[in-house]
Amino acid sequence: MRQRNAVYNSQDCREKYVCRTLFHSTVPYFTYDIDINGPFKLFCDGFHPRNIFVDPETLKITGIIDWEFTYAAPPQFLGSAPEWLLLKNPCDWADDHGLSSFLKTYLPKLDLFIESIEKLERQRNMPIGNRESLSTRMRASMDEQTFWFNIAIRNPFSLDSIYWTVLDNCAFGPSSKTERVARTASQGGLYEGLESVVELKIMQLEAYNEDLGLEPVGYEERQEDEKEEFWLESSARSGSALLPDIPELGKVVLALVAVTAAFMLHRRLALVWK
Repeated sequence: MRQRNAVYNSQDCREKYVCRTLFHSTVPYFTYDIDINGPFKLFCDGFHPRNIFVDPETLKITGIIDWEFTYAAPPQFLGSAPEWLLLKNPCDWADDHGLSSFLKTYLPKLDLFIESIEKLERQRNMPIGNRESLSTRMRASMDEQTFWFNIAIRNPFSLDSIYWTVLDNCAFGPSSKTERVARTASQGGLYEGLESVVELKIMQLEAYNEDLGLEPVGYEERQEDEKEEFWLESSARSGSALLPDIPELGKVVLALVAVTAAFMLHRRLALVWK
């Protein structure tokens, strides 16, 4: 959000601010303790078929180019299911055709890819099904949604789309984006800090639009459905249970993280001892 035109309007700015606040709180949910201290591996964001040369006769790889985005990364990145199996960015596919369409097309290809990895693991007498095996980690990355987390944390342009489409509901339960933003932004001191950021970003956007001769976009107060009271009243009318009003966002985030982390730990232990 550092660019002057990083937001479109006041509502978009609030959504992006809350997205990054909540995304930060989900890190314990989507990361593995065993990976925190390495070993860190050589990783290239540009590693995909477009940058690989193959001999048409032998089908052997003869060269790999475009290493500019190479760095030492957590093992979790390497253990994630590959993004390039459909030769199209997963976020672009999901945005164009929907998440269900992506999964319906992608998962069969992933099964074939992982079966090939398992074949190599057997040839090398590597234990298949072990938590440390590449094939197991790739399957787990889809089951536990770390596949999407790994993309989002490496690609800020895809962060908002991935977070609201997949990660938010996975970590915090079902909710619309508007309701999640309204409830989160109303907690504790976040509202004052948030509105200061919104005013600053709109001022920067105004200057950007003026430089390019574009239509001005002024600061806008929150609409009714951007306020927590709207959703509290809606919940009361529908008869659904209400969450207790906690004045500090930090307590809300910590409670949510504690519950989701415990649930994820249970899932991972079940996978290890399966």
